[in-house]
Amino acid sequence: MKRKKNNSAGALALQIALAVALASISAVLLASSFKGVPRSADSQLGGQSSDVVRMIAPVPQDPAPNIFNTGFNSDSAGGTVLNDDNPAVQDGVQDDVYIPLAQCGDPNVWCSVTNISGTLLWSDGASWDRGTVPATGADVIIRPFNGPYSTSNFVALDDTGSHPNVHSITIQTTANAGIGGSGSNAQQTFTITGDFTIQSSGLLRDVRWAGAQENWAMRVAGNFTNDGTMGGISTNAKVNCVLEFNGTGAQTVGGASGITALGGNAGTTAFLVSNTSTSGVTFAANVNTVNSGNINATTTVNANALVKFAVASIQFTGGGSLVLNGLTELKAPTFNGHYAMTGTRTISTASTITYTNAASLITPGVNIPSATLGNLVIAPGAGATLGGAITVSGNLTMDGATLSAVVNNINLVGNWNNTGGTFNAGSASVILTGANQTISGSTTFNNLTKTVATARTLTFDATGTQTITGTMLLQGSSGQLLSLRSSSFGTQWKIDPQSVRTIAFLDVACAPSRFWMSKIQTTSMQLQLTRWGRIALTPAITPTGYLSLRRLRRLRLQQLRRLPLRRRQPQLRHRPRLQRQPRLPHLLLRQQRRLHRLQPRPQRLRRPRHRRRQQLKRQLQPLPSRQRRLQQRRLLLLQPLRPRSHPRRRLHLHLRPQRRLHRHLRRQRQLRLRRRRHLLQLPPRPRLQRHHPTSASPRRLMMPV
Repeated sequence: MKRKKNNSAGALALQIALAVALASISAVLLASSFKGVPRSADSQLGGQSSDVVRMIAPVPQDPAPNIFNTGFNSDSAGGTVLNDDNPAVQDGVQDDVYIPLAQCGDPNVWCSVTNISGTLLWSDGASWDRGTVPATGADVIIRPFNGPYSTSNFVALDDTGSHPNVHSITIQTTANAGIGGSGSNAQQTFTITGDFTIQSSGLLRDVRWAGAQENWAMRVAGNFTNDGTMGGISTNAKVNCVLEFNGTGAQTVGGASGITALGGNAGTTAFLVSNTSTSGVTFAANVNTVNSGNINATTTVNANALVKFAVASIQFTGGGSLVLNGLTELKAPTFNGHYAMTGTRTISTASTITYTNAASLITPGVNIPSATLGNLVIAPGAGATLGGAITVSGNLTMDGATLSAVVNNINLVGNWNNTGGTFNAGSASVILTGANQTISGSTTFNNLTKTVATARTLTFDATGTQTITGTMLLQGSSGQLLSLRSSSFGTQWKIDPQSVRTIAFLDVACAPSRFWMSKIQTTSMQLQLTRWGRIALTPAITPTGYLSLRRLRRLRLQQLRRLPLRRRQPQLRHRPRLQRQPRLPHLLLRQQRRLHRLQPRPQRLRRPRHRRRQQLKRQLQPLPSRQRRLQQRRLLLLQPLRPRSHPRRRLHLHLRPQRRLHRHLRRQRQLRLRRRRHLLQLPPRPRLQRHHPTSASPRRLMMPV
């Protein structure tokens, strides 16, 4: 009985093992049967796209001509599409990720009908297989007419006011589409958030519509590919056409047939780039700026939009014009190497031109239309040589690159940014003509010049060293000083002037000793004390040779001795902090000596006092009243007194001038303290009421009401 049970248990286990094996074999066969079949759009929505994928051909629906093969990659903007011969796909790698191709009958796909000849209007639901106009975000496929080929069989991209907004448009092989068709001059706008593709032998044609002249625009946010034909057929089309690239990510404009302007001879045509992403719009094919009606197109690059080129040979050709308000990155050695149109080319002062070629050449009027540029950038690894003088209205940046000026001057309005680059100055000059400017990095200049008529600031990089082998000219104007500052507060900036310098009307802070210990050639110079106690140079004295720091301090003291006492100290409201005046005896003696120097020596000491006062009054008459009183007070304090007959008076006679001086200085300190407390809005100090001998009330603090 026990043996029979064991046999039945073994048979059950064998059956379970066979069932598991059959299930696994069925799963393998099922997976292999679906090998090579693209997944539907529904199954792809929830999955994650791979960065590297392989595009496969769709499976035909029936043995009839494959009108469903669109060749359209609806997700090409989200990843990289590689062919089988692409070296990025190694042999032997299993193909496990596919990009679905939009096909008629799939969800969110609208296809044009093929059994109606003539003109099919986009705004007519009968033109589509679903019987309705394409919905927002739809993938649209324009198919060829199922009959003899004719350019008269096309789908008109008309907008009757709904402003279609779809994900993609694909014009299949031998299929035709036309621009306009609303019959009014109202603005027609097509917005495509994905790709626009014209397959081989496809056609996007011009149409001459009856009625008013039409305004038609198409905005493409994805890639624009033309392997067929753009324009033509109706050369007398009355359509003002604008083709705009306004994506928010990387865009590619190209195709085997290149790009051609649309519209006929009775309208206008234009290209517009408004993609402001960091990747911008990359042109991978030539652009013909002349349409089929010989009308020249205007190419406009909006502010902050970026235009790039796939290779150095890509060009804008024809008689069109250019308005560059944004950014462009050049791979050709010259600007005209890409923008070869013969029309007017305008470079805005807010634009940015980036040179990436190692042999770039900038020659105004020869290989670039204007000598006035916006921002100039020499990219890492690039090299540029000036063939003429230029004016940079923005910033000049050398990012690990080389810029050779040879003999051509650079007028710079913005900042000088040198990040690991090399500037070969030659015999050229760099002239700073902007307002407040900054020099960053370490650069060797030949001549460096900045002169201002209005107070400006020139900031030097605290981490870099500026070397001037030629002439350094830094000059402000009377009452309008040029301030020299460090980029880091309190950190000394570094400069190495090696030849002649001309400096005047400067307000200098954190300057290195090499700035002062240099050969100065100027008509006149004077030291001026600024509000914060810094030293400023203005004309008055003419020092020659080498000016040392000791000589600088000596000149400063000489100027201070010539000033009235009230002008020796900076104004209190501008001082950064309050300091009590020192009361050390040697400082008082120094102050006394300075006052003695201010005192004119009288001719007769025995002259009566009232006569001496009259003489002093006549001497001080030209001065203003306040200065005259101060000067008179100082002189009278130090007048030697006539000795008196009393012996005690005679003994203390030598101490009287010093006592008067101390009393005068004490009064001055009290006035300064009152002024400080007034400026700081502090309450006045309490003062004691003098006790009168006849008063019986004790002393008490008197506070103002």
